[in-house]
Amino acid sequence: MLARRVSRRWVLGATAVLWLPRPPFLPGLLAAPAGAEPLLDIALEAKVTEVIDGDTLVLDDGTEVRLVGTQAPKLPLGRPGYSTWPLAPEAKANLEQLVLRRRVGLGFGGNAWDRHGRRL
Repeated sequence: MLARRVSRRWVLGATAVLWLPRPPFLPGLLAAPAGAEPLLDIALEAKVTEVIDGDTLVLDDGTEVRLVGTQAPKLPLGRPGYSTWPLAPEAKANLEQLVLRRRVGLGFGGNAWDRHGRRL
């Protein structure tokens, strides 16, 4: 479980981890120390075919995945009267740059599905 300090409170998160074969950012962040057990077992590997917004993507088998432990700015996504949050297009573009058309692995540390039928 990852923790980060927000103001005067600690927020715990990351029940699932998106794994990239060669993460371009913060190498070793999720790596276990030498000789230790890995933090999460990779339960599913697939290719990312679409990025819906800054924290939701679609795998090649059609499975929608919601990244847990993050809250990216939201896009309207066809919802009438819903405004684009600041930096939402940039959040989507950054996630696309990281994972689109790449094989990724999913590791689960809590619930595997949400109430909308997305993998967590």
